[in-house]
Amino acid sequence: MDRRTFIGCSALITAGCGASDMPQEYLLQPSPARKGSQLNAGVSGFEEGFWTPSLGGNTTYNLQIGYYTRIGGIVFITCSLDILTIGTGNPLAISGLPYLSKKGISQVIPVSGAFNIATAIVEIKGRLVTQSNAMSFLTKTTAAGTENAADPIFQDGTILNATGVYRIDV
Repeated sequence: MDRRTFIGCSALITAGCGASDMPQEYLLQPSPARKGSQLNAGVSGFEEGFWTPSLGGNTTYNLQIGYYTRIGGIVFITCSLDILTIGTGNPLAISGLPYLSKKGISQVIPVSGAFNIATAIVEIKGRLVTQSNAMSFLTKTTAAGTENAADPIFQDGTILNATGVYRIDV
């Protein structure tokens, strides 16, 4: 089989091409098994884990979870909150991010879903100010309106999901 024939097999199974039809140099070879601390050996500043997004106070949650991956000076985060009762919690911000944000810059974290928000809004995004482990929110109440950081977001029954990347000092 020559290279042109192999490249023409875009859907290997449906086109009838199988591993036995492919030249050896195009087959993926399994990498050696790695365990424990070897899993990410050689990647400087790599870490994965959970973090606990919180509104503080006596807020109770149906769901309260966050995941992160740190690679050097970059942190990838995701969080999901489903507020049962906000109580004395902060209606404006989520605290508990795994690392302080980079000194000297403000950063934006996209909000992928927000339901039953305390203020009628048309746009929402998370904001990390310099050297903070809390995410406040910028909102617009009209499409042509200006961004506001003082609109309450959380109340009883609010659900919010956010996924994004932020920079940290290393």
